[in-house]
Amino acid sequence: MPDALARPSFDPELATFLTRMQEHGPFTLTTSMLPRMRELELAEEELDEDLRARGLERRTATIPGHDGDPITAGIIQRAGRTGSAARIGDI
Repeated sequence: MPDALARPSFDPELATFLTRMQEHGPFTLTTSMLPRMRELELAEEELDEDLRARGLERRTATIPGHDGDPITAGIIQRAGRTGSAARIGDI
């Protein structure tokens, strides 16, 4: 049995970001990091304005988490994007 799980597929647009993250060494997420990660350093209006200036838009979606518990996720995508995307259950 392998020691690590295979990585799920990801959007090819994330390849550069993921490569740069990997260059900084392994990233371990701990529960003590979560409160800080949940804080926005910008007001939501400021964030949305900055995203629009970059041709992006933000929305929220509720997705099923562990044992079906709901998770609210922030989704940032190109403005006016159309087409399908991977569903959580397909990854």
